Amino acid sequence: MRRGLNEEQALTLIATSVQLAQQARADYLAQQPQAAPLLVAGSVGPYGAFLADGSEYRGDYQLPQAEMIAFHRPRIAALAAAGVDLLACETLPRLPNCRRC
Repeated sequence: MRRGLNEEQALTLIATSVQLAQQARADYLAQQPQAAPLLVAGSVGPYGAFLADGSEYRGDYQLPQAEMIAFHRPRIAALAAAGVDLLACETLPRLPNCRRC
C-alpha cells in the first residue's frame, strides 16, 4: 500500500470507496427496489499493476509465493473489513498469480 499514501491513508481510502459504493447501491435501490440484489465488489488487481510497467498484462513478473501473498493479504483484508460483498480478482494473467491471490 504505497504510491504516496501511508498505510492508514490507504486503508481509509479503501473504506471510503466501499462506503461510497454501498451508498450508491442504497440510493439506487431506493428508486428501483426491483433491482435487488445488487452487490458491491472489491477489486483485487494484479501485482503487475503496482509495478506500473505493463506487466499486469504479460504476467512476467517473478515474485516468490510468500511475497505475493504478503502483497495481496492487507488489500484483501481491508476490502473485507470495509464490507464488500465479494472480491473481483481482475487481470491475473497467470494461474500461479491466481493461486497466490
